[in-house]
Amino acid sequence: MKIVLIGSDRIWLARIRDALTTAGHRVEIGHDVSDAGLLVRSISAEMLLVDVGAGEDLSDDLPRLQELMASHSDLDVMAVLAPMQPFEEDPVVKAMQSAGIHLHLPRRFVASPHFDTVLTLMGDYRRLRQVHEQQGAESTEPSAEPGEPQEDVELPDFTYLKEVLSQELREGTELSLMMVSIDNLEAIQSKGGHEAAEQALQDLASLLRADLRDTDIVAHTRNDEQLAVLLLLTDAVHAKRVASRVQIKQARRSLGAVSITAGIAEADEAMDADTLIRHAESAWNKAKRRDDRLAVLSGTSPGPA
Repeated sequence: MKIVLIGSDRIWLARIRDALTTAGHRVEIGHDVSDAGLLVRSISAEMLLVDVGAGEDLSDDLPRLQELMASHSDLDVMAVLAPMQPFEEDPVVKAMQSAGIHLHLPRRFVASPHFDTVLTLMGDYRRLRQVHEQQGAESTEPSAEPGEPQEDVELPDFTYLKEVLSQELREGTELSLMMVSIDNLEAIQSKGGHEAAEQALQDLASLLRADLRDTDIVAHTRNDEQLAVLLLLTDAVHAKRVASRVQIKQARRSLGAVSITAGIAEADEAMDADTLIRHAESAWNKAKRRDDRLAVLSGTSPGPA
C-alpha cells in the first residue's frame, strides 16, 4: 500500500515509516496538509495517516483535509492519536468525525504488528469496493429510488466472534466486550412481526458500525434480541463512552421511541473468552435493571446476574 504520513513529531513518524517500509509498504512523510496534498498526488497514495498530538489545534487543518478527501475520493484517511486524557481525546475524535474522518487509532496500535493486518484488510476492502463500483457502472439495472431500504449486511455469527476474541485474549490485546439490545424488541415484533424485529436489529447494527472503527466487530450472540461488539484496544471507560454515544444517537433517530441497553466488560489477563462473555452478559442483565440502561463490570467474577 502507498501511504502518506503527516504530523509534527518527526521522530515518531520516522519510526512508523521504517516499520511500514519493512512490511513492504511505500511511505512518504510530510509536515502538514499542504505536504499531504502534494505527496498524495505524487505517489497516488491510497492512505493518509494524520498524527494528532494532545492539545493540537485542528481548526485550520480539517477544512483542508475535507478538500483533499473530496478531490481524492479513493483516499482512506485515518487519524493516529497520541496518548492523551479522555477529556482531550473526545473533542479530537468528534472534530475528526464531523469532518468525515471516521477511522482513528491510538499510536500504540499503529506501532504494533497488528496494524499491518488492518492495512491488509483495508486493501482487500478497497479492491472489493473497486470491483463493486465497476460492476455498478456496467450494470443496466435501474438504481434504487432514494428512500428504498438498502440490502442488509449479514453480521458475523457468535462462533466467529468467540474465535476472534480467544485469539486476541491469547495475544494479550487490550479489549472490551459490549452486549447491546433493543429494549422494546418484543413490542416491535408483536406489532410488525419477525421481519420488523429483524430490521430493527439491522438498524441497530448499522448505527453501531457507523460509530465504530474498522477494527471493531459487531456480531450476533446466543441471544436473538442481542448484538455483541468487540472493541479492540479499548478499556471500559472508552467503551462506556461509545455506548453512551450510541444510546444518544438511537434516541435522536427514533425520537425516543426505541431505546437500547448496553452491558460492558473489560478483559483482564486472567480471562478467557467464555469468562469475558459471562462478564458482558452479566453487565447487560444489570443494565436492564438500571434507569440509564448502561452497566460496566470488571474483576475476575461477574457476580450475581
